[in-house]
Amino acid sequence: MAWLDKIIEPGEEMIFRSKAHESIVWVPFGLMVILFLIGSYGILFWLSVIFSLLGVFNYFYYEYAVTNRRIITKYGFFYIRYRELSLQKVDNVICWQNIADRRLGTGLITLFGVGITQHKFRRMANAMDFKHAVYSQLSTEQENYFEK
Repeated sequence: MAWLDKIIEPGEEMIFRSKAHESIVWVPFGLMVILFLIGSYGILFWLSVIFSLLGVFNYFYYEYAVTNRRIITKYGFFYIRYRELSLQKVDNVICWQNIADRRLGTGLITLFGVGITQHKFRRMANAMDFKHAVYSQLSTEQENYFEK
């Protein structure tokens, strides 16, 4: 939360926070372990090693936050960058999920709005909760989006 405390303005409150889903690490790692145990060290094994390392990097690389005023994306490992999007400019939020995404709770979030280009957040953990958090700030009846 240290990075978020530095950039949140006075009077701004945190609504939702998420990271990339850990399946981007575990799926290629599981494939790598299975290939190692059966003794297959071909191209598929080395691709799973590379994708496991990329998954670990991406898991720690991206972080997302929704406040009552804006959507903040933090990305970077050595050189940290922030991308901010005012909630006033967001008109629509779409969450794309296939069957596996629904089971894992991950998905692709696409934001559309006035004066902004499409913003896509891939493999986000708790994608539907992120969508509901954004809609709760766009709506006049905020409590309806957080009922279970």
